[in-house]
Amino acid sequence: MNNASDSAPVTRPEPHALSSRLITADSAGPVRLGMTPEEVRQPELEVNREERQLEGMPAPTLVVGHQGTDLLLAELQNERVWRIRVVSDTLATPEDARVGDTARRLGELYGRGTVATGEGNVCALFAKAPGRSFCFEFPAGKTGGTDSWEELVGSGAVVEEILVVGAGPR
Repeated sequence: MNNASDSAPVTRPEPHALSSRLITADSAGPVRLGMTPEEVRQPELEVNREERQLEGMPAPTLVVGHQGTDLLLAELQNERVWRIRVVSDTLATPEDARVGDTARRLGELYGRGTVATGEGNVCALFAKAPGRSFCFEFPAGKTGGTDSWEELVGSGAVVEEILVVGAGPR
């Protein structure tokens, strides 16, 4: 006897599809805070280890890509991922915020942000997006020397990277 479930087509994931494209408070795509480099190395990912200058110090970093596109930088401390820098619009938060969005769009998704500056970066934090910071680049001719949400929204700044730092003690 044939019923609808017998004849329904079986859908399988693409062989090279990302298992996750979501940015949460403790992960970006298939990479989670606390993972070892060995755990980050998955068949779907291209992973290269580099020494990067971060906050003025050399730091081991995993450059994680998919199908030739860099997705994120997984910064290591004691051979564990302690911070993730999302650099591609391939990944998005549950609310669909991603690299390339404007500060205005983030405000529509999360409400008024709190601006944080340091080491030449301007980032926004949102109570509705715990564990993540959205860092901006500014259009030509604009400066990043803003410390108010209203100035940031009015500047036309766009998200250059999303930092995943966790929403509490790990």
